[in-house]
Amino acid sequence: MSPRPTIFISAVSREPRSARQLVANTLTFLGYQPIWQEIFGEEGKNAEAEADFRELINLEEKAVGPENPDTLFARNGLAVVLAQEAKYGEAEAQFREVIKLYEKVEGPEQPDTLDCYYYFAPGLKGQHKVQEAREFARRAAEGARKVLGPEHPSTGKYEKLWGDLEKKH
Repeated sequence: MSPRPTIFISAVSREPRSARQLVANTLTFLGYQPIWQEIFGEEGKNAEAEADFRELINLEEKAVGPENPDTLFARNGLAVVLAQEAKYGEAEAQFREVIKLYEKVEGPEQPDTLDCYYYFAPGLKGQHKVQEAREFARRAAEGARKVLGPEHPSTGKYEKLWGDLEKKH
């Protein structure tokens, strides 16, 4: 028997996520050996990441629907990449829609929603919408403290961003 072909998949982070697991399971079922690669933080990778996220969103919407948390997770990743590319208008529109859907589907104090608030804030700051950036950072920090607890790593990360936005402006 020949070895299974390898396929490289771009990922937002190394945290296990339902979207990544769904993709990995599907690819394994189809006979591929999925190998994850980190995309954020590597210079020159945002254009590839944007294309990858757009393709993933298209597949997710067809497979599980536009309001499924896996689809929303991919759309959040696309919004982050767009903000990193300084495509702030498109990123903002994507974030706003994803936040609206996350709040509807999962609720305003669920971890995925809080992540979306957190990642939206720097893009707003980049557009000089500092007050709104503070508000999203505050929502992420306060929600995480309530839902995840004060010792959770995400709570600290969200609180740091909120504090930085409060100090600098």
